[in-house]
Amino acid sequence: MEQLVDTIVNELYTLSFFYSPRPGQPAWTTGIEVYWNNILLTNPAIAEDGSGLTDTVWTSYSFDVSGAGASTSLIFQAVGVGDQHGGYVDAVSLTKADLPVPEPATMLLFGMGLVGLAGTRYKRQK
Repeated sequence: MEQLVDTIVNELYTLSFFYSPRPGQPAWTTGIEVYWNNILLTNPAIAEDGSGLTDTVWTSYSFDVSGAGASTSLIFQAVGVGDQHGGYVDAVSLTKADLPVPEPATMLLFGMGLVGLAGTRYKRQK
């Protein structure tokens, strides 16, 4: 499966999704590879053993990616050996990455530095 998604060049995003092996199938038939802008994100492929399962068991995956242009290719590719069905993928989302917010102590230290620079400049002017 491939989709072109709207992105902004060099903008940071979080790509997340859930994966489950197919119930009743061994790991070698449930592989999934994920590509972002033709770059493999999952090396090795995601492949879990579902041979003892009677229902899906979902695992969350998340990757930090950056926009390659006005649109970027996202590919989920089944790589199961023998039947090429792969596993299940659900709840795919792409959101702008959360950037760290400066801590109050860091902002206070930065402000004190600015006050110190202003004081030094004031003394030089006298």
